Amino acid sequence: MPASSCLFRRLLLRLLIWTLACWLTLSCCPARSLTVQRNVSTETARRIPSWLREGVIYEIFPRAFSRRGDLNGVASRLDDLKNLGVTILWLTGDRAQPRAPSLD
Repeated sequence: MPASSCLFRRLLLRLLIWTLACWLTLSCCPARSLTVQRNVSTETARRIPSWLREGVIYEIFPRAFSRRGDLNGVASRLDDLKNLGVTILWLTGDRAQPRAPSLD
């Protein structure tokens, strides 16, 4: 059997299972699934902590930020970031992304 046919069958099976799960959820509890549980527009917003409100956020992709391309390389440049006034570091993911299945 060709690989594309096998992949198509798996995708079709996932779609069928998802559709069945949605149908069962709505048919078992139609009133609950269609009603609003609470009116969030009248609620008070959460307070933002002062460290976040007053902080200076700097996003870093470790591979591109330092010559070493790892967290040790980022740590070696912390003084540079401090001199810029950065108080919060946002480190982006460093894992390789999985490849999407090919339909070839």
